[in-house]
Amino acid sequence: MERDIIGSVIEVEEEIRKKLEAEEKKAREWLEQVRNDAEQEIKREETSIQQDFAETIQNEKAAAEKEASETLKGVKDKAGRLDVLTDTVLNEIISRHIIMILPGEGHDSPDVKS
Repeated sequence: MERDIIGSVIEVEEEIRKKLEAEEKKAREWLEQVRNDAEQEIKREETSIQQDFAETIQNEKAAAEKEASETLKGVKDKAGRLDVLTDTVLNEIISRHIIMILPGEGHDSPDVKS
């Protein structure tokens, strides 16, 4: 009878060991699946961030090129207007402004005495 009890205990212990091993295997498999899922999610996020970054760079570059083009056009327009001014017209403009800075009666501020 004692042998039967010992045999039963051994059988129960063996059954418990097998169940523990099976649970450990399931836990390892679950952990591996969670790890794989996390790695895939990280890769998807990384790809998305890289695409967003590339798109942002492209948009900013296009905006900068447009702004530079508009600025250049404005400068060229101003230069074109200045090119058509003759020396006579420029002399008249300078003469009007130089009176304002020369001492004398051409302005409202008092003359500077040195």
